[in-house]
Amino acid sequence: MLIRVDWRDTYPKLGLRNRFVGDGYPACWDLPSRAFLRKGARYSYIGLDPRGKMQPDHARITDHPLMVLDESSSRLFELLCGGRGTGATCDNMRGEVTLMENIACSGNECDVETVRTVQVNRAGKKPVYFEYIRVPCVEFAFVDDDQARPASNKFYQRNQCLD
Repeated sequence: MLIRVDWRDTYPKLGLRNRFVGDGYPACWDLPSRAFLRKGARYSYIGLDPRGKMQPDHARITDHPLMVLDESSSRLFELLCGGRGTGATCDNMRGEVTLMENIACSGNECDVETVRTVQVNRAGKKPVYFEYIRVPCVEFAFVDDDQARPASNKFYQRNQCLD
């Protein structure tokens, strides 16, 4: 059986013990600003291909959003690469990195709210990519405050009234 995530039914479902699936998780729009730089943020090494594994792309998406980290000033680059500077060869990379503290943004990291894939340039080698794994969160189908929220389908950039 083929399960297509982009065809999923977005309305609430009751799970075990008469609780809705997602109960207890934060709302996605309530995540802190630049959560990708906060303690607990996880990054998974995905190799030479910038397409993520945890958030599959739709076949029509050809431009994979990624951020190129500044090797001279980015603390995130230092943690993912295992070194810093334009001569860093990143020989000490790990398969998964979890931030143990909040880190300051640097360069283009300060211009965005979140990232999906980050590019780590290695001296004398092809760049490699890490995927940011966002904490689990929920998008509500119905809300109490009569406000428009981003639609849950990631392939349409529009807002919808959810109450």
